[in-house]
Amino acid sequence: MSPSEKAASILKKRTTCELIEDLVFTNKVDSPNVFTVRGWILDELEHRNQEAFEAWLDFNGTDSSLHYFFNC
Repeated sequence: MSPSEKAASILKKRTTCELIEDLVFTNKVDSPNVFTVRGWILDELEHRNQEAFEAWLDFNGTDSSLHYFFNC
């Protein structure tokens, strides 16, 4: 299993609100891999609710504002 497949498996088990908190936390991480992890989280959020994800993108909001669009 590839690292991205492992990550996808782990992320699928987390609630949407947990994923948003994970994303917010990545802002405090200083690692070159953080962008990959953020991508995995954002992909999962988009997969779960594309309409809310696109509204958030159109809003040009912060990571924390995802709570509003995903009702967390």
